[in-house]
Amino acid sequence: LILKTATTAHILHTATAHTKERNYRSHSAHSYGPADFTIAIEPTPAHFTCMCFELKTKRFWRTQLPHWEIEAGYYFITIRCANSLPQSVTKQIKEVYESLAIIEPSDEAFLLLQRRYFQTIEKYADTHQGFCPFRTDSCARALIQSFEELATSGWHIEHYALMPNHVHLLAQVHPTSANMHTVLSHWKGATSHAANQILQRSGAFWQRDWFDRVIRSKAELERVKKYIQQNPVKAGLSQKWQEYPYVR
Repeated sequence: LILKTATTAHILHTATAHTKERNYRSHSAHSYGPADFTIAIEPTPAHFTCMCFELKTKRFWRTQLPHWEIEAGYYFITIRCANSLPQSVTKQIKEVYESLAIIEPSDEAFLLLQRRYFQTIEKYADTHQGFCPFRTDSCARALIQSFEELATSGWHIEHYALMPNHVHLLAQVHPTSANMHTVLSHWKGATSHAANQILQRSGAFWQRDWFDRVIRSKAELERVKKYIQQNPVKAGLSQKWQEYPYVR
């Protein structure tokens, strides 16, 4: 789980050199996030076609992590619960936050560092340590019920996996939907309040930020679906995904 400064520095140095060399040409794909995710690294204009999905950019914005909003399409989203990582890991990923904050989304280093971030978080989160509210059945089912509210904002949760201390979502976003920050911030606030009532506790429920990735092709959409469904199996929560109660 250790993210060494030298490793991140090497990624930044190598990617910068590659960026200058290619002069924003298309080149071989790199992957990040769940295994087998691949995208073509291209400049990111306001409107472009990537693979078989046409993606129209709404805006880029950053909190702790960078976010790319599109007018319509699919997102893979992962949200951790608060206090689900030890302080040592939190310090390690701070380096990645800081590096991502100064890199353009079209840069090769951006993709490599996002992959490093996701894999580090996922590896530790799947050990089910720290705050694990979704071990409580009523809390998990209340969250699943809340997806209906997201649908009224144009965010349809087609697939999901509720792990003990984090959730994976595959969301389809329609052109008339409200923006990501508004929708997810409101949803996190409402579900945090409801879950704390169920658990008879107070304080932070979710992490401040979340990881999101725009889905670029039908093939990738299928890979994300399988990744979400198989996550409980990979984490040792069930032998078959169909046997796990909080996945679709």
